[in-house]
Amino acid sequence: MCTSNPRSLITRKKNNPRALNAPIVPLADPADGLLTLEDLQNPIIATLVVWDDALPGDEYQLLWDGKAEGNIKEIAIDETPGASIFLEIPEFLLVNDGRFEVAYRATNAAGGLTND
Repeated sequence: MCTSNPRSLITRKKNNPRALNAPIVPLADPADGLLTLEDLQNPIIATLVVWDDALPGDEYQLLWDGKAEGNIKEIAIDETPGASIFLEIPEFLLVNDGRFEVAYRATNAAGGLTND
């Protein structure tokens, strides 16, 4: 018979979040990523996939050259992991020629942890 005190096991998720899938800009040329002047006459959309650990209420926002831009959006109840979601690239970011990095920031609503 065991007379020692029972022990409990507490688990938690790792502090290193999983890598997010890169966003895709469907209008960008697949070879070089360029947008034409004709493309710029319409809204430019970046599509992304809802990440594995996402829950309704978690947030995501466009990163343009590493800087948060545009509206913060929330994961909706019907946006489950693997579903396509989108971010519109604000027009003012597209007025200059150049090379730009498009990414996004995911934020856990419960704890406020972010992953770019």
